[in-house]
Amino acid sequence: MSVPAAIRFGRVNRGIQNIVKTFHRQSFDAAKYIQPFFTATEYAELRKLQQSTGAILSGEPVDRFFDRWPIDGELIIITKTGSYTAIRRWLRRIGYAQKDETAADLPDKVRSTVRQIPIATRKWRYGRAGLTLHLITATQTPVEVILNFYSTSFMNFWTDRNAYSLYPGYTFDEHFAIRNLTGRSNDTVDSVKRRCLYNVCNMPHAAAIIHESSPFAGGFFRFVGDNKCCIRPLQYHTKHRDRREPITAHSWDYKVGPVSAHISYSLFPATSSTIVCFSEYELSAAETSLHSKQCRAMLASGRKGNRRSFVRCDASGWTLTSSIFDNLNGYPNNFTAHTAQVLMELCRDLLLKYEMVHLIQHEVNYLQSYITAVISVSPNSENRIATYEYNDILNFLLKKRINIRLTWPHEP
Repeated sequence: MSVPAAIRFGRVNRGIQNIVKTFHRQSFDAAKYIQPFFTATEYAELRKLQQSTGAILSGEPVDRFFDRWPIDGELIIITKTGSYTAIRRWLRRIGYAQKDETAADLPDKVRSTVRQIPIATRKWRYGRAGLTLHLITATQTPVEVILNFYSTSFMNFWTDRNAYSLYPGYTFDEHFAIRNLTGRSNDTVDSVKRRCLYNVCNMPHAAAIIHESSPFAGGFFRFVGDNKCCIRPLQYHTKHRDRREPITAHSWDYKVGPVSAHISYSLFPATSSTIVCFSEYELSAAETSLHSKQCRAMLASGRKGNRRSFVRCDASGWTLTSSIFDNLNGYPNNFTAHTAQVLMELCRDLLLKYEMVHLIQHEVNYLQSYITAVISVSPNSENRIATYEYNDILNFLLKKRINIRLTWPHEP
């Protein structure tokens, strides 16, 4: 529920609103999941370190926090390369003993490419009272480590103020995750023991992306803190609690291919000391729309107010695509996300090129999971629609059991 909706609901029934708030405070209590590793005083100190260093917490305990599972697993602290000394010194002071250290193999700087540069350079394993935590130093930024985890079910982390889950909903409600096939494997990160609590597949089904609000929806960039993330405040009071977190500057693209889906991003030097992950589309659009200095200042601040102007969010295309898959009663699971993505791109292209686009006929064969639809288009001028432009797309959809016919009003 958004903040305005919560305010309106609170005016109507304040009693129920207080009950819901109490439930959320008790169910998503960060203290219960951090208490095995740190006392209340130690956790307050760690939060101050997070605020000054930009470190984030991840690992199996953080995954379990969002789904309210019993506490278990090893905690991960991810920080930038230049700020790990203070955290290591603090861990030793509170009684954590170093067990081992792992260093990544660095490639030749002259011949290395971006994908050859490791996402993390070093890892220290610490133990205290039978519990294990890992300190990982990210080569560029901690968020890059998160975006290269094995699956979307691992892409959860805590800052000093909020808990973020980048792919909730289908992870915690439907209990499945998408394998990150294009993630850059790193022995330093992969050596951490972490159980995947859900079924993992290579491709989401059509039902997972036909709605614009879905975290797996293709065609739009994602960013930390957008309306597709799950954000839980950690009940931490500070005079800066209303200031937007710098971590919301990070964004990425989620793209669906014929056999798999993958996450992509570019690294962008927002300031002289800060590197952020950026959606390729957002970065190019921002640099085109703004002067270089304005672009860097806006992107580095983590503000998302102007991001809508960078992407044409054609809601009608999503509505038309959803209508074609409507009334399937669960049958969208029989169609892949790539099929739905191709259909959505067809609908969006029709809406951009032609004046009126309507779904005038829609039939579903439930036994064969076969969809037949007729879309009527009205050209912007007297020129008739050139159906041959879409032959390849229509033939592809036909092979995927979706028969789309294009027509126009004056056709008999």
